[in-house]
Amino acid sequence: MLIDKTKKLWCPQHREEPDAACPTCASVDRHVSLARERRAWAAQHRKTPFLFEGIDMRQQLREFARLPAFEGADSQLRIAGVWNRLRVIWSSTATTSGRATTSSVNPAVNRIRVTVGPRSSRAGLLETLLHELVHVSLPHEQHHSEEFILRLARAAREAWGLRVPHPLETPRGTRSCVAYAVDDIIRDELRAKLESGEIRIQIRIPIRIPIAPVEEPPDRNEQRRRQVERRAQRARKMLEHYERTSRRVAKLVGKWRRTVRYYEREAAKRESSAASTGKKEHHGNA
Repeated sequence: MLIDKTKKLWCPQHREEPDAACPTCASVDRHVSLARERRAWAAQHRKTPFLFEGIDMRQQLREFARLPAFEGADSQLRIAGVWNRLRVIWSSTATTSGRATTSSVNPAVNRIRVTVGPRSSRAGLLETLLHELVHVSLPHEQHHSEEFILRLARAAREAWGLRVPHPLETPRGTRSCVAYAVDDIIRDELRAKLESGEIRIQIRIPIRIPIAPVEEPPDRNEQRRRQVERRAQRARKMLEHYERTSRRVAKLVGKWRRTVRYYEREAAKRESSAASTGKKEHHGNA
């Protein structure tokens, strides 16, 4: 038997039949209806999981990856294919948030997770995608470092023409770090430009997008085996290098040892000849 847990929220006098004129019943009724609308909103968006108000999230990540801010072999290796590993969570209560998962051993497991809710906006979603892509493009230990803040400000300037003056000196206010304060500046300016029409987001038809196969990360034993192979290969190369060096050193040591012995013999000959010459002179004087 299913129990309607919402009934116990109404006032005791109208639990069975809520009274619209009762303030308590009306307030509870409004909250229950809002919750139902939010759940229906989330269920509707789950049918097209990567589209939000015309924004194709995976396509946006591809476009962000082409920005000059992400140039460089290391950055491109870290962000390669991350749009195929994007996970979108449609929540009935939460607002926009994101999380990047990175690995310094295997870049193929780098991924982005975005949470979207009824209070989400296009500006917040775009800024969150860019923020998480900057995380993926940098080493794991960078986190919200100065390099992260500078790259985030540069990417926003290249993507939307937004300028954050002196990003490293941005007052963080009530935020826990400077990076989040820079996020707020970018989000507010981007929202203003979207509302004024200076920036237009291409509206995409909500169709079912085939999801690319995601490469499963290898297990820890496989990672350990690959690491041992790389280190063994490195050890063999270093051994060959120093064996060649030791042979060259041995030849040089032999050469200079022979040279030293030659000069020692020559010095001994000079000393013996000088000693014999001195004796002859002594006998001649006698």
